[in-house]
Amino acid sequence: MKKRTLSLFLAVVLLLSVLPAVSAVTGMDAVCYYCVFEEDWDASCPVEGGLLHFSKEIGAVVSCDQSVTSAVIPAEIDGVAVTKIVGAAFKNCSQLTSVTIPESVTYIGDEAFCQCAALTDAKLPSGLRHLGLRAFDGTKCTETTATGTYKDGWLLKAAYDDNGHPMNEIHIDEGTIGISTNALYYSTTAHGTPVRYVLPSTIRYFSAQALTLGVGSVVFPETFTDLVKIGDCLYSKDGKSLVYYLPNYNHEPSYLIVPEGVETIEEGAFYGAKKLKVVSLPDSLETIGFQAFRFSNVEQVIFGKNLRTIGDYAFQSTPIRYINCGDSLESIGIFAFHGCRELTAAKFPATLKQIGQGAFYADEALVNCYFEGDAPAFGEFTFRTGDPITQTTIHFTISYSPEFQRYILPYLTFRYRQGTSGWTELEKYAPAVWEESEHVHAYQLEIIPETCLTDGSVSIVCACGDRQKLDVLHMTGHQYVYNGHGNYCMHCGKKDNMDDVRDSDWFAQSVYYALKNGLMNGVSDTKFAPNDPMTRAMLVTVLWRYEGSPEEGKNVFTDVPDGQWYAKAVAWAAENGIVGGVGDGKFDPNGNITREQMAAILFRYANKKGIDVTARGDLSKFPDAGKVSDWAKDPIAWAVGAGIIGGSDGKLLPQGSATRAQVATILMRFIENIAAK
Repeated sequence: MKKRTLSLFLAVVLLLSVLPAVSAVTGMDAVCYYCVFEEDWDASCPVEGGLLHFSKEIGAVVSCDQSVTSAVIPAEIDGVAVTKIVGAAFKNCSQLTSVTIPESVTYIGDEAFCQCAALTDAKLPSGLRHLGLRAFDGTKCTETTATGTYKDGWLLKAAYDDNGHPMNEIHIDEGTIGISTNALYYSTTAHGTPVRYVLPSTIRYFSAQALTLGVGSVVFPETFTDLVKIGDCLYSKDGKSLVYYLPNYNHEPSYLIVPEGVETIEEGAFYGAKKLKVVSLPDSLETIGFQAFRFSNVEQVIFGKNLRTIGDYAFQSTPIRYINCGDSLESIGIFAFHGCRELTAAKFPATLKQIGQGAFYADEALVNCYFEGDAPAFGEFTFRTGDPITQTTIHFTISYSPEFQRYILPYLTFRYRQGTSGWTELEKYAPAVWEESEHVHAYQLEIIPETCLTDGSVSIVCACGDRQKLDVLHMTGHQYVYNGHGNYCMHCGKKDNMDDVRDSDWFAQSVYYALKNGLMNGVSDTKFAPNDPMTRAMLVTVLWRYEGSPEEGKNVFTDVPDGQWYAKAVAWAAENGIVGGVGDGKFDPNGNITREQMAAILFRYANKKGIDVTARGDLSKFPDAGKVSDWAKDPIAWAVGAGIIGGSDGKLLPQGSATRAQVATILMRFIENIAAK
């Protein structure tokens, strides 16, 4: 039996690598490919009229005797949980009238009950996550409404018009909880106009390839009964499950950071994602479900520390390059990384106990597998090359044999820690001791956001310094909106008619930042005056605005008249010890702020806010360091050490007046790099 099973597994898997995806494959699962012949079972279960045939290897009902008239499928067969009914398992069973499906079943494959013409009773389990193509075609247990064909809250197929063509807009029935494979198939009508599918708030489950059109043709509800949409993903209400990835297909991002608290990525959640390249997973994640990333274009996954299970087919046929599976992984499902042609290295924790059959099959670029613990149990052909089956010749009669065992991945070496066990028995994998000095990358995701003026990037970075840029985030350009005072860029804050700040100016991004965040204003509707000196009153007012314009403090300076635009800001700063005046009870509000005065004010403000001010830069590298006033030496050294001040033409210019552009730049550095952390 295993010879036939392996033969078909290999043939179908390789056939899929050279043929385009199809919407239907007669007699087998077009999405799952849990493909078995009727005789490929290792247990049976008596039911009314005959036997059910069961594969303990995959926990699936694979076929039944054609004489079966009624089947109560148990939750377990021979001690193995029944979790799947594979494609065509009951197909053409013409005498079958009723089936009881246990709650343990989460997967029903393509054409599972197709053409069971007498079938009137087959209630779907509440835990079902995937319902295949044409699973109940030709039965008597479905319901047809004006919007489509349904089965126990699952949409099987959206409706057509009287001429058999898709309609312009279809509102899927309220109460629908799941969408089966290819249920929303057509993207345009017979006249070429777009089809809009409007989903109800009750929707909860999406089979792999349920949304073959792209989200642009599907309208999602503003609120869900059982789900919540955050960013580009649907999550369970408790936030513990990521259910489905729903990007705008016209602007699909290249990276995704899954939030902390998510424990499960459900079956098929990222299936076929086209533009997503990098996914960072949280430490809270424990399970990656069946075919979660299958056929996606994800190149790198940052795994969390507590991941325990990677499901069957989870990353099949993705361009993933490197895997470091955290600290807690226990099992890797069958064909989990099969066909990952770009995969070069994999690191596994000491907790790993099981790697399923075909998990790394045909990953010819895989060179090193690093194991922290004892040798795990391996399924059949776990690390096999694609030979002798080729892309031009499909042999359906190849069997599992000692000769076939020679086809180990050609460049693969197992690296294991000294003192662990089970490796000497695996000489065919060229095991070698993993020396302490041999570094294995542990990447983290680095996002440098794009701005209106500069490109950003998506990279993975290891502590050793290795950096791989995976994508460029192209600059957005200015996008103006009217805010009641004029047209301002919604991203950076630039005023559309400000004619003394050009995008090419070194200070442009800092000025736009100050405008956007309300820290500074222009001196007129069309001028910012970037090269004008900044006054002491202006700087204090900027910090006061950043603090939220608090109403506190009392004016103690004789040269700050009550009612002046800066009076409240100066009173607040004096009350909190941020400014102390220039002597004789005066503040000198219209005096130009010097660079050392600005450093001192920011230093005091940071100290008042409890921000770490212990950094100190080396002032001796500046030729004019001796000109720094004694009272300003600590603040200037801190500003240099914290990267707020970098000098002007190699000099500190401590008594030089700070321009409005320089102040905008220093404020942006202070807020983004220090105050916001």
